[in-house]
Amino acid sequence: MYILMFLSCDTEIADEYTPIKNKNAANPKKAVVTSPNGGKGVCINPIGKAIFIPVIAGELSTLEHPDFKDAQLIQEAGACDNYSKNRRAEIDGINVDGLNDPLTFRTNSSHIFTIKYADDNIYNVKGGTGRAFSDGWYLFIKPLPVDEHRIHVAGAIDSPDPNCNSNGDVSWIIRVK
Repeated sequence: MYILMFLSCDTEIADEYTPIKNKNAANPKKAVVTSPNGGKGVCINPIGKAIFIPVIAGELSTLEHPDFKDAQLIQEAGACDNYSKNRRAEIDGINVDGLNDPLTFRTNSSHIFTIKYADDNIYNVKGGTGRAFSDGWYLFIKPLPVDEHRIHVAGAIDSPDPNCNSNGDVSWIIRVK
């Protein structure tokens, strides 16, 4: 499953942010997390909390492939990321340089982890508990000062495997208080 540009901050989500399903995706295993106001979500982030944002990240679990062994999950979760391109990010209008450097921005979950999906989830995967692995290109943003901030991430995957191909371009407003 490919997840493009979603915010994962250790916070409460403001009322005006409601993730919606990408029901028109050509491949139901791919989802773009977006919001009703044109790709702008609002996240309330407490003072002193860092923010972790996948720019382009893949996750694969036994909920999608019950017969996969751990080695297959690890291999397949990162396979599409090798074809990612046009990765870019801005924080308050300032470009994040070096997003093509895999030593700085690419990482993985380092181990198989337990994942739980609700029955009615944005990934169109049957709910339950399974094993998973994640790989991708991420930003880990130091705590931002009190104020309202804009974080924008974008990228694409152009792979020989059409099940990998996707793109996304999303912005968030982060309120630090």
